[in-house]
Amino acid sequence: YNRIWPRLSRNLSRIESKNVSPGSLFQEIHSYIKGSAESLRSPNGRLSREEYNSLGAKMAPNFNKSSQEDLPGDRSGCRDFVYDLYEQYEKEKRVLRGYDVCDVVFHIWTQLQKN
Repeated sequence: YNRIWPRLSRNLSRIESKNVSPGSLFQEIHSYIKGSAESLRSPNGRLSREEYNSLGAKMAPNFNKSSQEDLPGDRSGCRDFVYDLYEQYEKEKRVLRGYDVCDVVFHIWTQLQKN
């Protein structure tokens, strides 16, 4: 994360960077987008944007506002914004030829499902 967060945060506005911490972003990725039971059951090990946006506020409360509730130009509380950052995270991870714990878990899970 120490190598990826600076790359992700350099394109954020000051408002966005104040409202999205590295910890909250990576918690969202590893708890819901890639780390949930639903993501393990998906063919690619992650929730789609639509699946992530449809999670209930009680299940994933950190970023539960929809884009209609956000102020213009401030998408920091919006799940679409978080998913955009997630996609950038995956891109940067590929550039670094890296992987995360969710990639490892998904790989093990798929291998176990084959047997």
